[in-house]
Amino acid sequence: MKLHDIKLGVTTKTGEESAYKNGVEVQFEQEGVLPMEAKVKVNVGDSFKPNQKVYLYRKDEKTGKLLCVPFSTYTVAKDGTVTLNVVQGDDYVILGKPAKSKDKVTVVNQIQVEKNVACKKGETISVAAQLPATLVRVSSMKEVSKSADATFGAVVTYKVSDSKVAT
Repeated sequence: MKLHDIKLGVTTKTGEESAYKNGVEVQFEQEGVLPMEAKVKVNVGDSFKPNQKVYLYRKDEKTGKLLCVPFSTYTVAKDGTVTLNVVQGDDYVILGKPAKSKDKVTVVNQIQVEKNVACKKGETISVAAQLPATLVRVSSMKEVSKSADATFGAVVTYKVSDSKVAT
């Protein structure tokens, strides 16, 4: 097994220094998928009250949209912290209420599938769904790990309108 360096730096921004006046930005120095799920304790006591529900989103730097993550609702602890479950290092946003629909992308809408695929008669091609790091492909929901806190299982299926064209 090859070991990889992991950058453990985490920076938070609140209030005037944040683009989210009613939230907390959490920036991980590590970029991309982590080798395993991580639990990261973040102090949010200056922005949220103990026992308050908060909502975690990953920030899409290209579009500015907030990307929904599985198990995104957390409760602020008595000491003003929240322990986040993450599978990738990126920029996250913690909000005191759910983001508006126009500002976020659901987990399902983060799945990418090539829509226009052409092939010749008799030719075989594969079309694969690209899942976000927060989804793990499984063949049955019985395979989903009950210990996972940052990922959720996804069974990928497809339908065709004409079985003479594709199966």
